[in-house]
Parts: sequence; structure tokens; C-alpha cells
Amino acid sequence: ELAHKAILRHCEQLDLQVLSTSLLRYQIRLPDGRWRFHSLYQFEFSSRGDDCYQAKMIMLGFKATHFRLPPYRMVDY
Repeated sequence: ELAHKAILRHCEQLDLQVLSTSLLRYQIRLPDGRWRFHSLYQFEFSSRGDDCYQAKMIMLGFKATHFRLPPYRMVDY
């Protein structure tokens, strides 16, 4: 629940629509090589309503620490 809320909040700040959220796996080693137990979440988002991108988020305990989003198309206003 906390992870889903963090993803919603982050995507709202970037003006993105969240399509789905799921726990990918638990890991012990962080991407920077440090040893810390953490949860890796995967989520799908849309930037224009007719596209879909996959991204990842790392949670350490109850805190969202890293978001990895691929390049995506921006909406023209």
C-alpha cells in the first residue's frame, strides 16, 4: 500500500497516469553495490493515454528511495 501511494505521488508530480503496480522481488544488494535489504517494485505508466511504459522503484523499509523511469513522450499543451 505504501509503495503504491509513493508511485502514485511520484507519477502525479510528473503528470503521468499509473496503469499497474506490482512487487517484483526482494533483494539484498542495491544497484550501487551496497548490501541493504530492499523491495523492488515494477509499475506501468502512460504519459499520453495511448502508450505504456514500464518503470521500477526501490523501497528501503517504508521509504521510496529510487525511481527508474525510461524516456517517455511528453504531452504537448
